Order: sequence, then structure tokens, then C-alpha cells
Amino acid sequence: MPSPGEEVTLLAVDAADLPGMLRLRPDLSADPVAALATRLAAARPDLPGLPIPGRPERLTLRTRLTVDDPALADEYGAVPLTLVIADAEGVRHPVRVVLGPGESRPTADLSALRGRAGRLAYPLTVAAIVLDVPLPATGSGLELAVERIETDAGTAVTPPPGTRLAHGAATGYAAERRYDTGRGLFAIGFDAPAPRDPYDALAPQRVTFVPVRAAVPDAGLFTAVGSPQGPFLGPLPVVVTADLAAGRNLTTGSRATVTLDRRPTLITVAGIVAKVPGTPPDRPAVLVDWRTMQSWDLLAHRAPRPPAEWWLGTGGADTSAAAAELGRHREWDVTVVDLSSLARGLRDDPLAAGLQGALVLGFLAALVFAALGFAVDAAVTLRERAAEFAVLRALGMGFRQVLGLLLVEQAFLIGLSLAAGTAVALAVAALVVPHLVLTGQATAVTPEVTLEIPPLPVLALLAGVAALLLVIVAGLAGALRRGAGRAPLIGEDR
Repeated sequence: MPSPGEEVTLLAVDAADLPGMLRLRPDLSADPVAALATRLAAARPDLPGLPIPGRPERLTLRTRLTVDDPALADEYGAVPLTLVIADAEGVRHPVRVVLGPGESRPTADLSALRGRAGRLAYPLTVAAIVLDVPLPATGSGLELAVERIETDAGTAVTPPPGTRLAHGAATGYAAERRYDTGRGLFAIGFDAPAPRDPYDALAPQRVTFVPVRAAVPDAGLFTAVGSPQGPFLGPLPVVVTADLAAGRNLTTGSRATVTLDRRPTLITVAGIVAKVPGTPPDRPAVLVDWRTMQSWDLLAHRAPRPPAEWWLGTGGADTSAAAAELGRHREWDVTVVDLSSLARGLRDDPLAAGLQGALVLGFLAALVFAALGFAVDAAVTLRERAAEFAVLRALGMGFRQVLGLLLVEQAFLIGLSLAAGTAVALAVAALVVPHLVLTGQATAVTPEVTLEIPPLPVLALLAGVAALLLVIVAGLAGALRRGAGRAPLIGEDR
């Protein structure tokens, strides 16, 4: 999708679960996460698959491979056929069997999908059947029939009513001569590939069989190598970061043909966000729907991708017990990250608490020194102005009037000082704090940190400091009055 040589981070997530996984600040996106998720899932292809009845541990295939030239049968002695099995969580697993000439009954072991200590997530579905046709230097025409797939209970796996098994080839080195679904699941025939030099090796020709609705034609269903997707898939909804959108002149709702995941792709912009949390800060990001991407890979003759992360929720309950249970299964070879425990650990981190305590102590020390400095300065000022106050007293002003005048003067100075100090503190915090927040690898976080200063606590702090300083002024004024005695007023008897 970027310009040549530029890399982006491609993220695929199940759009149905996106609102519970992703949180975006209002400054990062003009659209809520739920709206972005709805747009991302809008283009999910309707691929019903072949439902597997029951809860089988194995599938048995009944196949027949016929080679036109028996002398070349050894070239086709191990033809790979892969069943793409989708479980209840939407994860797709490749299960491979090997076919040989003649009739065979290979078995696909589904129990291997659960790992050493897991369980299969039933119900299961055959999302696709992938055939890799060998292309030897000197080859033969052949016909392959998959007559039946059945469970270990003997129940047949068949297309649902109103569907059919569509097919498409990634390349055309071996021309297709026949395709039939009237007997069994399917039967397909190929002509012999053109002879070539034995050192000119070719990868097998991949043919993908996908259940679709009966009205869907084969034309435009599969994505040819080096070409954008056909009309069946339509534009791929994506959420892009603002830097990528600016570089490609993209806006929400616009369409463009770009290179995405090393293949030409027609996209439609479902939304634009400033940054996607958790991605590298120096690289643009593209967000797509996981299930849509899986279907696209299938129709582009690509192997299914395993999920790199699982996000689990406990419905608001405590997550520590679930995390501990997952951590006990070391044979799963997974890293468990409990976000609640991680947040508590960061909150109770001694290093962070020590830094916070040091900042609080530093503030209190600065406040004490500021109060002492202010008191000394005010005391010196009052001493120097004692004669001035005496004249004002002699002219008839009472002590409360003199004190009010003094408080007004000091309040003006205190207000200016607090306003200037607050402005400097805000500027320094805005410049310094975002650069102090780093990841565990000492790199910048994504998205960038925004400085949020709560106004009410700041106002309360300023009011408290101002009151403390005014109390100091009043106390010093009272001490000066007691020390200087009572000056006689004009008209009073001596």
C-alpha cells in the first residue's frame, strides 16, 4: 500500500470483537470504534463451507487418481491434498493428506489440531479443499476424483443445500479439461503440461475448491496472481493511519488500488485514525478484518495464517485466576499477559512509586523554601515600610485598613507569580512529559502521550498556596503591629 520501499504494519483482528479490544482517544479518530468495526466487517465474503457433522477425531477420504500414461505414474506418486478446517473460533487449520495413483482412502487426523493438551472447538467446517498438482518436466494428463469425505462415525460431509463447490487454479501450466460435481464431491482432469528442461523446476499447480452459493459464478471468484480481486470480493475495507492517508490522498470512503501484502488490492477506506495503539511509531499502519483476510487468502490460493495473539475476556470478573490457569499449561508454549495484573503491577511498581514520592517530596520542599523566602522578603519589606505605615496610622487609618491595603498589594504580587509559574510549569510539562513516557524497551509509545492537567485540582492547589502566603503576610503584619506599638492618630490626646 505504501510507496515502493516503504513498509507498513498490517494488523488483522476480528471486527466483531474490536470494540472490546481497541480504545481510541477522541483526538485519534473522528469515528467511534464500533462504527469502524461495522465498516471493516461489511465485506466479509459469504463462504458457507462444508459442515462436518458430529464431533469427529478423523476424516476419511475416498479418492481415485488416474494417470493417462502409466509409465509416468511415479511422477504422481504423492499428490498433496489439503483440507482447510475451520473451527468454532474461526481459526483455519491446514490438514494434509497424500494421494497416490489408483483408489485410496487416506485419513485426515483432526486430533492433531488440538495440540498436546487442548480440545477441538466444535463444530468444524471444511472451508476449502486445496489440491497441488505436480508439474514434472515430462508429465502426463490425469484425473482426480474425491468421491466422498466421511467422519469416523461414517457420516458423509456434503455441501449444504443451495451451495456448490466452485474451483479455480493459481496458474495454467496444466490446462483443465474436465470438472464434474455430479458424482461425489468433485472430479477434475488436466492435460499434460508442456515438456521442458528437467532443470526448469516448477512449483505444483494449486487448485482451490471452495463451497459457495449456487448462484455465484466461478468467473471473478478467485484472485489471479498479480491481479486485484474480482467482483465477488469487491473492495477490501481498511482503516489506515493519517500519515498513510495523507501520502496517498485518501479520505474516508475513497477507493484506491494499492499494493497490500505484496499483491495488488482494491481497497476502500473505512476510517482514518491518527495512530493505532501498539504499532511502531515510525511506521504507518493498516487495520483489516481477520475473517475477511482469511477468506481473501483462501480465494488467492494462499495457505491460512495462524493467529499471532488471542485476546480473552472474563466478563468483568477477576482475571488473575484465568491467567494462572493458562500459565499452568506450559505445553501450550504461549506467553500469558494479564492486562489487569499488568496495570496493577505498573501502578504498584516500587520504581514508579519512588519516582512519584520523590516528585511529591520535591514539591513539598520547594513549597517550604518558597514560603520561607516569601516570609523573609515580606518581613524585610514590612520593616522597611514601618514608618510609612505609621504615617498612615497617624493620618487616621486603622490597623484593619492598613492590613487590607497590604493584603491587596501582596495578593497582586502573589497572583502574578502564581500565574507566571503555572504557565512555565505547563509549558515545561508539555515539552518534557511526552518524551519521558517510554515502553519497556525504552522506545516511544504509540500513540503519543497527551498531557492532561485536571483543572480543579490545579485551581485548588493554587488557592491553597495563595492562602498560605496571605496568611504569612497577615501574621507578619500582626507581629509588626505588636512590635511597633500603637501610633497616635491626629486629634487624639497624647
